[in-house]
Amino acid sequence: MSVAVHDYSMVVGGAWAESESGGRTEATSPGTGASLGTVPEGTRTDATRAIAAANRAWREWAAKTAFERGRGDGPARPDFPRTSTGRRRSSRE
Repeated sequence: MSVAVHDYSMVVGGAWAESESGGRTEATSPGTGASLGTVPEGTRTDATRAIAAANRAWREWAAKTAFERGRGDGPARPDFPRTSTGRRRSSRE
């Protein structure tokens, strides 16, 4: 079984972002030890930026129904497969 290797980003304020440090670290599968790709090395500044964005979005998010929240209307990634309805495909499909 081969595993696709990607360089992943983090989502901050509804947009894909990199760490302010520019640092990256390898992510590995806990089951096989195989490399899955790299992820940003988040810093204290990145965490502060993410917390501030979450606080700004809270009221709007809290006003949504569970169905609206579950639609998964977050930022799309071309390497995450989608179904014909546009929702993210789970790994079980």
